[in-house]
Amino acid sequence: MRRSKLLLLLFAGLLALGSCRFRKDLTYLADLQNDSLLSNIPAAAPSYTLKPDDNLYVTIQSANDEINKIYNANNTTQGGGSQSYTDPAGQYLYGNLVDKQGLVTLPVLGQVKVAGLTVSEAQAAIQLKANEYIKESTVKVKLLNFKITILGEVKSPGPYYFYENSVNALDAVARAGGFTDMARLNTVLVMRKTSSGTMSYRLNFKDKSLLLHPAYYLKPNDVVYAEPAMMKSAVMNFTTISMVLSTVTFLMVVFKL
Repeated sequence: MRRSKLLLLLFAGLLALGSCRFRKDLTYLADLQNDSLLSNIPAAAPSYTLKPDDNLYVTIQSANDEINKIYNANNTTQGGGSQSYTDPAGQYLYGNLVDKQGLVTLPVLGQVKVAGLTVSEAQAAIQLKANEYIKESTVKVKLLNFKITILGEVKSPGPYYFYENSVNALDAVARAGGFTDMARLNTVLVMRKTSSGTMSYRLNFKDKSLLLHPAYYLKPNDVVYAEPAMMKSAVMNFTTISMVLSTVTFLMVVFKL
């Protein structure tokens, strides 16, 4: 009986040890040395080129009040507050969608080809077209649909909209509150839709090689998924296993095994 109890205790101890996580399992970029200089790492963010179905914020300011009313009518609400371009509904209603031919259709100006251009290049192209019709105009163009969906073992999973010209993987995870203690940091999945299908990448947040990975800089509509570590299943099943062990121990005591 004593030997059986010892075996049960040993089994429980091994189970508890197997469900433990160590500091190295939870540390981002653990191989970075203190006060170290990483020359040209990470590299400059690549410029995003516009594609069909991208959604653009386009505004034109000029000395012509009629033009200003057309292009800036949605910047304020009837109550005088700012128009919510930062929420998906406002973007859908008031944004300017790039069509399947890569064109954006604008009041007065008509169609302008923007697919294949960066946001700054698209702004220059629309400015050039505006100069033909509107005197002393100033064009501003922003990308509205820089959305990253972050799932799995992060503290606040969900879709996130970004309004910067570039977003890296660390920025995205930080927006979602960081990884949970159950996340597997060395196999974080990034899924990216391309013209030929869906590309998948694996990022290692524990290693400085992350900063050189081609998927370190994210693109609009990327999906980031943090897998759970193996210990999560052990933790989830720990209550059941504990009840089983308690029952077995009780039976051993009752039947003096």
